[in-house]
Amino acid sequence: MHSEGDTETAYTSWSSDRSLAEAAAEDICDTYNLSGGIVIFQVRTRSISLERIFPAREDEDEWLIEGTVEDVRISARALEDEDEQF
Repeated sequence: MHSEGDTETAYTSWSSDRSLAEAAAEDICDTYNLSGGIVIFQVRTRSISLERIFPAREDEDEWLIEGTVEDVRISARALEDEDEQF
């Protein structure tokens, strides 16, 4: 729904697979002929109450988080992700 422009929702979608996040971002850049770099954001799911986290698409390792997501950081590279174990 987000990729089709429907952003009027109480949830944000997150993937626990960085390669899927990168692929989705690259696809959107190609579709809309966007230039510039891709920025991957991270959030520690363990910092969010379980009542706000819902499983979504299994094939995308996707999770929906209800409400505002705070303490988000920019992931500089894939190795950081592995070291931090988000």
